[in-house]
Amino acid sequence: MKKLLFGFCIFLLAVNPLYRNCFYGLGFSQYKRHTLWKQGESPFFNPWQYRVLSPLLVEAGYQIYTNTIGAVLPVEDFMPSGGSIITQLNPYYQQKIKEAGGVEVVINSSVRRYLIIFSLFRILQHLLIFYLFWRYAKRFTPDKYWLAASLVFISLLMGNAVRDSDLSFNTYTDIIIYLAAAILVLEKWQPAWLVLLAAIGSMNRETAIFVPAIYFVAQCDWQQKKLPEFAVFKWTTLAYVAFGAVFVGIRTYYGAYPAYLSDNQVAVAGLPLLIDNLTSFFSVYTYGEATGSYAVPLIASLYCLRRSTVLLQNIFVLIVPAWFLMHFLYSFAYETRTFLVPILLIFMPIILNEIKQKTMDSKADLVF
Repeated sequence: MKKLLFGFCIFLLAVNPLYRNCFYGLGFSQYKRHTLWKQGESPFFNPWQYRVLSPLLVEAGYQIYTNTIGAVLPVEDFMPSGGSIITQLNPYYQQKIKEAGGVEVVINSSVRRYLIIFSLFRILQHLLIFYLFWRYAKRFTPDKYWLAASLVFISLLMGNAVRDSDLSFNTYTDIIIYLAAAILVLEKWQPAWLVLLAAIGSMNRETAIFVPAIYFVAQCDWQQKKLPEFAVFKWTTLAYVAFGAVFVGIRTYYGAYPAYLSDNQVAVAGLPLLIDNLTSFFSVYTYGEATGSYAVPLIASLYCLRRSTVLLQNIFVLIVPAWFLMHFLYSFAYETRTFLVPILLIFMPIILNEIKQKTMDSKADLVF
């Protein structure tokens, strides 16, 4: 009974970010954006069109459903009209969703069928993230209650990180890939898996570029001035070759286009966008959204970093500065879903490790 209740609670935690994304973000715009991707006409071609893994998985799910359950019992026929849902939203998001094409959700059964697949896919992503995080984070704390509380926190974080966000499947697949890479290191999987993971990451999102480097820095001990063995260099190089081959192959297939952020080029990537993210009027959104996502975990992890494990210290130095700089230079920083990777991969494990150390110190004080 206890396991059943726990499983039901986990399911609720997996559903909440989806609800928040649809009714407080731009989740209903996913159909139009997915359709444009299939047609090779993503509105922000570079990089959206190149992020192929998650759309391919969604499309595979749609085809499987259409030719199995959908052919026998079309669940979408029992769904209510989406029009009443759209009109009950906050007026700001009504307008944003209509501009993004989300109103098309109500048109026909095919669109509603996609809505079912989108929802199931995101829930499955959340469940996989919960599982992988638990498996990864238990290396830093044996306390199941703290791990369970962490899942609640993760659900709330994902539910908060929805500003101007469609369902962003590639972002959540990115989290899955990074957590899998960390587990690969900690559980000492065969390095050949790293090569496969790097190739998969490159299919999904260009930000997976740090995946091979995690394996490399995990073998380093800078305090002892110890470099990895030759085999580590070899597998890291092979992983980057696989990443690069997929990266170039996708852009060769679709054609290489310059990156841009908006149709009218109001936002210019690079230093101008960094300045906008930090000092312009919409920087209010940058700081406001940060308070509900990465700000406190980042500050807490910085405070605890010196007492953390060598592995977490190495990954922090490798990823955090580059990740924040990259996203402040080339994306809108108020879209805080893009910072979920360092939060789950680095900040939360550092905090959990600190809690474990403090608990052990307290027990030692009681003994003496």
